[in-house]
Amino acid sequence: MRLFLVEHARALCICLLIFFLSAFSRAQVPLSALVSNNTGACSARGVPAHCRSAFTGNRTRPSNVEAQTPIVNPVPGNVNFSDLHALFPLGTVSKILFHYQPWFESREHISVGYEESDEATVRNQIARMIALGGYGMIVDWYGSRHPSQRHHLDATNVIARYLNSCFPERCPLRMAIMEDKGALSRQCPKGNKDQTSCLAENLNADMDYIEKHYASRPWYLTQGDNPIVLFFLHEPDWQGSDWNRIWSELKSHTSNYPHPFKFVFEEEDVKCWRHTQGDGCYVWMNPAKWSPTAQFFWGASSNAKPVYYQDFYKNAVANPDKIAIGAIKKGFDDNNASWGTNRVTAQQCGQTLLKTIGLIGTYYDSRHPIEFLGVPTWNDYEEGSEVETGIDNCYTISVSISGNVVSWSLNTTDSYASPATIDHFTVYYGDARDNLYVVRDNIPVNTTSLDIAGLLPPGTWNIYVRMVAKPLFMNRMSQAVPYSTRAARR
Repeated sequence: MRLFLVEHARALCICLLIFFLSAFSRAQVPLSALVSNNTGACSARGVPAHCRSAFTGNRTRPSNVEAQTPIVNPVPGNVNFSDLHALFPLGTVSKILFHYQPWFESREHISVGYEESDEATVRNQIARMIALGGYGMIVDWYGSRHPSQRHHLDATNVIARYLNSCFPERCPLRMAIMEDKGALSRQCPKGNKDQTSCLAENLNADMDYIEKHYASRPWYLTQGDNPIVLFFLHEPDWQGSDWNRIWSELKSHTSNYPHPFKFVFEEEDVKCWRHTQGDGCYVWMNPAKWSPTAQFFWGASSNAKPVYYQDFYKNAVANPDKIAIGAIKKGFDDNNASWGTNRVTAQQCGQTLLKTIGLIGTYYDSRHPIEFLGVPTWNDYEEGSEVETGIDNCYTISVSISGNVVSWSLNTTDSYASPATIDHFTVYYGDARDNLYVVRDNIPVNTTSLDIAGLLPPGTWNIYVRMVAKPLFMNRMSQAVPYSTRAARR
């Protein structure tokens, strides 16, 4: 009998030990993984591996002393790369397209730390676009004909080769071309001179290159079977030329392809909804010239109301047969560009992004979504519109402990900081080696404390609270606060 009781007690102890261990068995994650740079941008040489040097951020013009967004592009940090569709009304299925600049590390542009004709750079960027729910990327293209634009062409062809190797299984992302006016300006100088024939010849040649190298591939962006080509031109730059003839000849030329192209024009540049050779329009930035007031004109250069975007969506709804590529943006500031003219749209701690998203819901819903939605831009650091480094919501987080209750607060000095940019909070405990374990995840945004009594194994730990931001915003981690479960029991 005594032996039976001893064995029974031993078995009970083992069961209790297993229960205890399982109760506190947690997945472990290094602190560094939650606070370090997880973007495709460069925080140091070799971080990420493709980086040649650190990107140290960009500021606005020093004389813009009342700028709401003094740091235009932040130093790369830790960003929530989850699906952007979570920011939209439930059921939204719009195809998200990231506008992409392929020119960094060419001589005409600032250095941001990486070389865009390096496949490792492209692979890193595309992975993050896909994580954000991206459907495709729109490459700002400088043509195929002039030697001075070779870097841009090489970078675009690196993207094409990479997509050739992995689409659709490993990289389900499409690419489209946006023909930039820079593709034409060297061959056909701007001005009053009649450049009709020159412009038509070069555009025809560029369309042939696009057809041969990109548009015939399964990863090229289409509507139905028809490849989409966008144009970022400004016809008045060549005011002596016959643009009606140019577009007519170009449309006729591309109609002979196995799958004729669809032309999509910029809303600001031409009367795109009535363009005789156009198949649709995309909306762009329309930033105002800097002033303390106009920096908050997030949807039009001339008006506090977003009349530019409103006009676009009204026309898009009224022309359902046309391609419409809407836009969500973080802001704009061209003071780091050699061509900048101090045009500024404040980011408002992320509210500009949320406002451009919210406006779309005025015209579309989950039953009738806009088909394409652009994000201008993925990486235009010079015009302060890049989202590659994430968006700063202007918050930091601090923590204190009283007894067994962890309390936290959000800190900001900016009135535009909004809890609407936060997804949830997570409380962690960490050991002396900075290995972290979840105490409680998915804590609602309106919660500011957690009783952790009985939720941690015995020992002395560091307690952290993480602000997990909405997709594309920067996450924040609190400082460490020591906590002892033994001390708490006394």
